[in-house]
Order: sequence, then structure tokens, then C-alpha cells
Amino acid sequence: MLFSIIGVLILGAMASYYWEGNLFGFRYWSWRQKLTLSVETPDGTVTGSSVTAASWDMPPEWFRIGDSGGGHGGPHKLTGEAVTLEVAPNKYLFALVDDAATELAVTLFASPPPRLADRDEYARSLNRIQLIAETKRLTPKQYPRLITFTDINDPTTVRDVKPSELEEFFGPGVSLNSITLSVTSEPMTDGRVDTALPWLCDYEFRPSGKGHSSHRAIGPSSRALKSNRCPWRNFVMEARGTDVDDKIKKGLCCPS
Repeated sequence: MLFSIIGVLILGAMASYYWEGNLFGFRYWSWRQKLTLSVETPDGTVTGSSVTAASWDMPPEWFRIGDSGGGHGGPHKLTGEAVTLEVAPNKYLFALVDDAATELAVTLFASPPPRLADRDEYARSLNRIQLIAETKRLTPKQYPRLITFTDINDPTTVRDVKPSELEEFFGPGVSLNSITLSVTSEPMTDGRVDTALPWLCDYEFRPSGKGHSSHRAIGPSSRALKSNRCPWRNFVMEARGTDVDDKIKKGLCCPS
């Protein structure tokens, strides 16, 4: 009997993800957000952007397992790719993506900003985000992590880039103009990271010793360049352990 009740609750939670409603008190919101970099170069301003899919879930107050239930919920998986900006020929600046960007959007576009423990205020802010189309300029404290590769073909040459130090990597006269975040109805971008870094997906599943290691970082996690690239990846890794053959890897996760 207990397992039947738990099963119904789990199905209810899953259903709320698909119908984005308030089924059994499980609430779910989704939207698309666009991160844009603007960089000044001797040849003029260059810009790059990416559109990612963000979501947020909030379990009902009665649903308490451990620390869940009763709070304002939190970000679900952010899906998409990093901003890929070719600042100079074959020299790229990447703005990484992670779930923190979802929470940033909630606080940035909320009016007024929700109090941490207030479920209703968070729900109102999330309702608003799904209806707006706005752009806001980020402060330096809100900037995403910026990286580059000193050799675009070598994953071991990844370097963090401070916003004030673009000249060090891209040459004299190069500086960061702005970074903005928007809520948008534009379609998700895809393929720009893989075009600039064609080795990335293979690197995620590269051989390491006797097995494969998709979870080892290249400095920043490769999954911060392509967030939730492969919904099947974790399943494949858990089902097959380290024995993931090239056919499965390429068929499920890497661009054809």
C-alpha cells in the first residue's frame, strides 16, 4: 500500500513537469533565457549569445522527504550551450552555463525581489517570468564564468578569463563591453560550441586508463559548455559502467 501511494506521488510530480500546472500542488515553470556578450575590439564591437531552456520546480508544502517540501523550490536542469564568441580569428571567448543562471533570472526579473522563504512571492515572480520579454545588464558580481583555450584544438589549454583581462588573451584594444541576460521566446541555440570545439563530445567520453571518464573536468566541466547535452548520458554510464562503446556514445550524445 505504501509503495502504491509513493508511486502515485511520483507520477503526479512527473505529470506536473509535462503539463506545467499545479497538479497535486507540484508546481513547475519553464522559460528561455538569452545570455549575450559584447566585446570591443580594434575592428569594432563583436557580440555572441546563446539561448538556453530554464525551469524551476516547487514541491507542495505537504510533500516532505528530508529537506524537500514547504520551501520555494529550486532550479531544475538548465539545458543548452555556452555563449561562443569569436573575438579574433580562431580565438574564442566562452561564457559558461549552469543552474545558477536560472536562479539569477528569478532574482533579476522579479519585481520586487522575492524573500528567500516566501513561497508565494517566488511563485508570483516565476509566473511573471513566463510572461515577460525583458533584458537586463549584469553587474560584475553576476557575470558567468568566462574561459578561453590558448590552443583551440587542445582541451588542456583551457584558461579562466577575468573580465578586466581580455587583452592578455586576445590582444591590445580588446575589452568587455557588457553582459546581458534576457527572457525570450527565441528558440534554443545549438551547435555553436561543437563547431568551435569539435573535439568536445569525444573528450567527455575519452578513454582514461582502462575505461572512459565522462565526468572528469577539463578545468571547467565540459558540461558547463554543453549543459545537459545528453539526457541519456548518465543512464548509459550507470547501465554500462565505464564500458561505453563508440557506437552508443556517438549515437546518443555526440553530433553526427
